[in-house]
Amino acid sequence: MWFVQEEPFYQYLANQHPKLSAILEALIGPDPVLFQEMALIKPARVGGERAWHQDDSYFAVNPLEAVAGVWIALDDARVDNGCMHVLPGDHKKGPLLQSKEVGCTIAEGRIDKGTAVPVELEAGGFMVFSGLLPHYTPKNTSPHGRRAVQFHYRAADSTIVTKDEYKELFAEADGTPAACGSWQYGALNS
Repeated sequence: MWFVQEEPFYQYLANQHPKLSAILEALIGPDPVLFQEMALIKPARVGGERAWHQDDSYFAVNPLEAVAGVWIALDDARVDNGCMHVLPGDHKKGPLLQSKEVGCTIAEGRIDKGTAVPVELEAGGFMVFSGLLPHYTPKNTSPHGRRAVQFHYRAADSTIVTKDEYKELFAEADGTPAACGSWQYGALNS
């Protein structure tokens, strides 16, 4: 994490690339705020699974719809080396109950994994997605590593909320609190 400030290319990519900037502005408004960056590595044959989750469960941003993730493949991302899988349209369901037992992953019975779509990307390809979109990456079973960078942005007019406000905000449609206690990441990365 925190490599954008250290490398001019990543500063350009994250904050000034015209195509990426235009897409982000269309989705979350003008002057999107970069608040988190990550390098994601799945080594050949041993890179582990990242279970189903919603990125908004990690960020205390209000409104929830103000968060966009950008996932950029540094290597070809294929099913066998752990490309991202998504549930198209499920971001519209809002927050889903997160299980504390498995590290802030979506609780059993909340999603239909049978409708998952793999998003294979060539190196240099990218996807932009809502912070509410359920997604996961499988184990890397291939002889090829899979590296990616991920940026998270929030709308310029969004706010970082307190723990109590987040517990109320990140709730299922019926009001059931859905947070697993990971809210502090958003506060740290504001």
